[in-house]
Amino acid sequence: MPKTENDIPTSQFFDFEIFPLDDEFTGKITGGNKRNILVLTIPAPDQSDHQFLGKVLSAVQVDIDDDIALATAEKAHNFNLVELVGVTGAEVVLIFGVKPLSCGLNINMKLYQPVLHNGTKYLLCNQLGEIAQNQQLKRHLWSALQQIFPTKDR
Repeated sequence: MPKTENDIPTSQFFDFEIFPLDDEFTGKITGGNKRNILVLTIPAPDQSDHQFLGKVLSAVQVDIDDDIALATAEKAHNFNLVELVGVTGAEVVLIFGVKPLSCGLNINMKLYQPVLHNGTKYLLCNQLGEIAQNQQLKRHLWSALQQIFPTKDR
């Protein structure tokens, strides 16, 4: 029985955890964002992870300083990614090390499989450090990025 008129017995309706989202993303956003690409990574990348990300993006003709908005936070927190997408005007969102539900995305996403949702392409990935140390994860990321950023040369 609900305690107040606004309490919903979630176990009857939802098969996933419900939790409140913070009003806004509390991390830092940097970059020129010329191509409306949002890259979200938690935890914030160290220097080697940042260099790795730069190399990976440059391989698909994306400049880490000019073309993307890099959203980073030191620790995970619940926030509304859709709002962040709206603020940045993102058409592509690359998510590294963040669970979709923790950022308000209730869409079926599998690692390294691009998803088109409401006109925005999303890609869910492991943390940058994990990918940098694992050849199989690098291949998965490379394959997914080629789907999102096709070029005539390939």
